Amino acid sequence: MFYQDITWQWTGTNWKKRNPATWITARGAAVVANDLAHGNVVIFGGLADVNPVSTWTWNGITWTEENPSTQPPWSFYTPATYDPQLGQVIMFSGSSGTNDTWAWTGNDWTTLTTERTPTARDSHSMAYDYASQQLIMFGGESSTTLFDTTYQLIVH
Repeated sequence: MFYQDITWQWTGTNWKKRNPATWITARGAAVVANDLAHGNVVIFGGLADVNPVSTWTWNGITWTEENPSTQPPWSFYTPATYDPQLGQVIMFSGSSGTNDTWAWTGNDWTTLTTERTPTARDSHSMAYDYASQQLIMFGGESSTTLFDTTYQLIVH
């Protein structure tokens, strides 16, 4: 597989190739979400030709490799979304085979203790529903199971 280290940015009408001063290592299927609290995009993990177990942020101009004291296990095909009630980017599980919920605080990853712990999965969907003010996760798969369950994130 061939990965490219090209950064594209949506202008509102089309895609523009960017030439940032710092380049992220090329990857696909990474954990990516807007971090509204910090005004950037956070990216973690993915599939790559080189070790992608790293966290990067994009501020609209350049990439910054972050140095969190804690990183989640390597993940790909894992969604993430911003939760405005927590003020953090949230990701669940992924291809690592764990069933952990992780939060990006803006400079570190932390695990969250949740009311329910879904079965480990990847290729699921996750979004924050502003109307009901809750983070929702749906579906996904493991190596042997397709999931059709919906979960609401409730943090302890």
